[in-house]
Amino acid sequence: MSFGKRTLIVVPETDLEYSSREAERIVNILGANLLSGKVTLDRLIDTIRTFKPQVLIISTHGSQEGILLSDGHIGADLLKPILSTVPIELVYLNTCESYDTANAIYNELPTAFISSIRPVQDRTAYVTMTTFAHHLANGMSYVDAWRKSRAAGDNSFNFWPSSGLKDQSHMPNKEPEVRQTTRNGNGEIADLHEEVSRLSYIIFGNDQWNLPGMLPQITKLQRDCNQVRILLILLIVLALLLAAAAAGAIFLP
Repeated sequence: MSFGKRTLIVVPETDLEYSSREAERIVNILGANLLSGKVTLDRLIDTIRTFKPQVLIISTHGSQEGILLSDGHIGADLLKPILSTVPIELVYLNTCESYDTANAIYNELPTAFISSIRPVQDRTAYVTMTTFAHHLANGMSYVDAWRKSRAAGDNSFNFWPSSGLKDQSHMPNKEPEVRQTTRNGNGEIADLHEEVSRLSYIIFGNDQWNLPGMLPQITKLQRDCNQVRILLILLIVLALLLAAAAAGAIFLP
């Protein structure tokens, strides 16, 4: 098996049981470079700028604050400028709750992302990541490898497509294609259409990429709130009836 893409896997030292095994397998399957142990912000910056990865995998703890390095969390505000220094094609955030981090960067860089919505079991993350690497090494595109590697019935991870990459098979020893901008007298029409499409995925969701969408989530939240409101009204009515019944029992001769 051969992949042919410069791959960097970042595994800060944590309490995750499977992270070291995952790193070992990714190195063996994809020929990846490994950044592990005490991974500080400065080490991450220097390694990315020196190695210039096309695929970046970060396996650590994650939260709404961002991804956990040895010297603290870094969020989209720091990760985005770091990624912008090199031509990365795919960033795989194999952490818990990396949706917000990917979402903040996705609209600003022509980079595909794989990110998680919620906490993910360590063993599940290990199996899906190593299976994803196996499919890449066998010549699958990023999106096909992601689809194949997902656990059955699991929607914890999203694939965020990058234009020019979502339907492209990444064959070994093939340099990444440079995106061409189509212009006319009114400006960058092709880029405008792309950004509108990406924005519509974020707002309305897209089943193909497993993006839930902000609007459907808001609608679901409103529906849940209405159900809670109805339940509260019923409880209040029940409490009043019980109080009335109790008062009637007290005053009956």
